[in-house]
Amino acid sequence: MAAAVLTLLSLIYLGGLAALLCVAYSRHHFNRYTAVKAAVSCGFLVIAATAYLLGGHTADAYFRGLLPCFVLCLAGDVLLGLANNHAGFFGRWFLLGVGAFTLAHAGFCVLFTLAMPGGPRFTLWDAAAPLAALAVTAACARHKRFKLRRMHMELPALAYSLCVGLMCARGTAFGFACGGRRGALIGSLAGAAMMAVLSVFTNYFVVYPIYTAFMPMDAILGMYQAINPNVKNLWDALIWFNMPFTFIKGLISVVITFLIYKKISPLLKGRKKDSQ
Repeated sequence: MAAAVLTLLSLIYLGGLAALLCVAYSRHHFNRYTAVKAAVSCGFLVIAATAYLLGGHTADAYFRGLLPCFVLCLAGDVLLGLANNHAGFFGRWFLLGVGAFTLAHAGFCVLFTLAMPGGPRFTLWDAAAPLAALAVTAACARHKRFKLRRMHMELPALAYSLCVGLMCARGTAFGFACGGRRGALIGSLAGAAMMAVLSVFTNYFVVYPIYTAFMPMDAILGMYQAINPNVKNLWDALIWFNMPFTFIKGLISVVITFLIYKKISPLLKGRKKDSQ
């Protein structure tokens, strides 16, 4: 019963995310962006509270720690929505939104570390992921498209990316430390999400510059615009099309892995399957 309820809420939440994307790229309904973003952001609060209640109030201390982080994420979504609606990029609303998310991600890092089975421990991955996030942000800061340097936003952007990278590293480590199918699922989903996000930057800075050696950028964008006329530049195309499809490819890989891993694990681990 609990799994069915959470699955239904998750599907409703995904529908809300799809509606948010439609509003974000709609000229007629963009003025509703902040309200829709706030409503959708309440979805993860509802899912978290429902999971806690249906789980018999287990892990009370950790839920009390997670709740402020969820609220900060909700506040960050609303504040960034206001920045979007008022064209206030890099203004007061934007800074407040980034600050709220930075505090939330820092809180998640602490909670993932404290909840680690067997006690807190750190690996090379905990340094690699934040450093990769910092490298991507530094590259973006130097690119004129983002205007971070001109708007004196380099330091907030680097601080935020550091927290995001560390949160992903701690979350993935926590998933694997949990062990079993649950740990494998958490780690696989985190990997699919990170692959989708990083694909935007690898496509923009590496892959598509190679494509332009064989095809003009206008022709490439024309193919995207044939599907969605609202695509104005390569960033729009990558975020609107490539990132979701890369995430879907990652999810397909997760499903296939879960279906076949048990049967091929003896081969991967170098031993024959036990005779029955």
